[in-house]
Amino acid sequence: MTLAELDALPVEILNGVGPRRRTALAAVGVETVCDLLTYYPRRYVDRTRQEPVEGVTLNTELVLVGEIAAIGKRRTGLGGRRTLVEATLTDGTGS
Repeated sequence: MTLAELDALPVEILNGVGPRRRTALAAVGVETVCDLLTYYPRRYVDRTRQEPVEGVTLNTELVLVGEIAAIGKRRTGLGGRRTLVEATLTDGTGS
């Protein structure tokens, strides 16, 4: 099938694409099967690269693999309506 043929097929012919998903896809400019195949998200996080705990810096998105050494929770906010969960992860290089 050529890209021209795919460009003639509306995205809703695909299984799992109903009215709601079609509307969501149209909001980002995806209306045909060709549009879907050539769509690249604005932001992409590479979750295949794993980092050691010792290399973690603030305000970065990354994937850590390790063992949870401790976990706890506490109430925060006005009147304690929110719960904060805190965990310590270790992988042999740090925690």
